[in-house]
Amino acid sequence: MLQIIKTDSEDAKKYSGFFAPWLIDDPVLDECVIYFSFDDETDEMVGAAAVEPTMDGAYLRSIAVTKARLRQGVAFDLMEYIIIDMAKLYQTIIDAEPRIIVEENLPVNLWDSMEGLFYRFGMTKRETDPFVKVSMTDINESPVLKAAEKKSFSHDIRRMDKVSGITLRAFGNHIANNGLYSGIDPEVLDPELSFFYMEDEEIKGCILMSRLNEKEVMNEWVYQDEDVKDGLAMIALLSTCFNAAKEVLQDDATVAFSPVNDMGRNLMKKVFPEYTAEKEIRRYERFLTR
Repeated sequence: MLQIIKTDSEDAKKYSGFFAPWLIDDPVLDECVIYFSFDDETDEMVGAAAVEPTMDGAYLRSIAVTKARLRQGVAFDLMEYIIIDMAKLYQTIIDAEPRIIVEENLPVNLWDSMEGLFYRFGMTKRETDPFVKVSMTDINESPVLKAAEKKSFSHDIRRMDKVSGITLRAFGNHIANNGLYSGIDPEVLDPELSFFYMEDEEIKGCILMSRLNEKEVMNEWVYQDEDVKDGLAMIALLSTCFNAAKEVLQDDATVAFSPVNDMGRNLMKKVFPEYTAEKEIRRYERFLTR
């Protein structure tokens, strides 16, 4: 038999091996409810989970079982306990969304191993977006980007630090108000690698990049306005960005992308025909009974 107890982040840090590595050093751990699962007969800790209750729902941030107890119902019992416990909690939070959510960026094989557990508890997969890393070698050898280098583009493409603050704020408000993206944050974005496509002094497209370190760059968002008729505008934008990357990044650097719609996925396939996604950003959720 198993015994499940609730505890806090201080106990989680004592058993850090049971939790996702990123979570232990993240302040969000202090906001989590921690669950430990013990074997009644041996008092051995066999599983653990962390759940962050928010007004948007309860996020399952981590769940793990010892190798010796895999496929023995430990994860099932943890999930069952969590769902019942969170349903009780959300009865007391009137304005919150009473649901449990799993949303992370994980290897595809790990997602596939857990998906059956989520489905058993009535969770629905809402989103699946690939997370792709390409090297500077991939960028240099891309047929599309090689061809773009030979073209003489006349598009008005400007680096972020060459766009006026008023124009950036207006664009940031537009995309945030329309639910397209959270906005433009100069503190996060790399001004040397983030570019904007302009038409008549108005932003009509962008590629936003952040620098994680000297060898890792993350694409935050790629956007093109629906009324842009120029089929080469996005290729010109990508080409400009990647040419700039060659100037400031090391040869063994990587650029990460997460195309979130068909346009983005088709563009990635066109630019990097051989790309594969080792990780995916997925979201599973189900509503809890109040």
